[in-house]
Amino acid sequence: MKPVESSGQVGNGVRGGLTYLNGVLTAIAVLLGVLVLQRGFLPGASVAQAQSSSADPSREPVARLPDPAEQTNRVIESLGRIDASVKRLESLLTKGGISVKVTEMPAASSRPSR
Repeated sequence: MKPVESSGQVGNGVRGGLTYLNGVLTAIAVLLGVLVLQRGFLPGASVAQAQSSSADPSREPVARLPDPAEQTNRVIESLGRIDASVKRLESLLTKGGISVKVTEMPAASSRPSR
């Protein structure tokens, strides 16, 4: 086997590749900087925007987050109404206040009921 000899072109290729890489990284950094400036991610700009939006009441969000305590109270009230209805039905059933009159009997099936 013959040993591999290095030529001057390999060294230039690596240096040329690093130069290209540095150029690409610099372009990316510049583009990111432009995006930051356009979006207003600077601390002073975001505070000013937050203050201006809170000062304008017409810009309040339409949908609000539900209040867990209010939801719990509504559920408790609903359960109270359901409980009262069940107690009324139970008292009617136990006192015999409900009468059932069969007006039409369904056809008897040959299979035993389970």
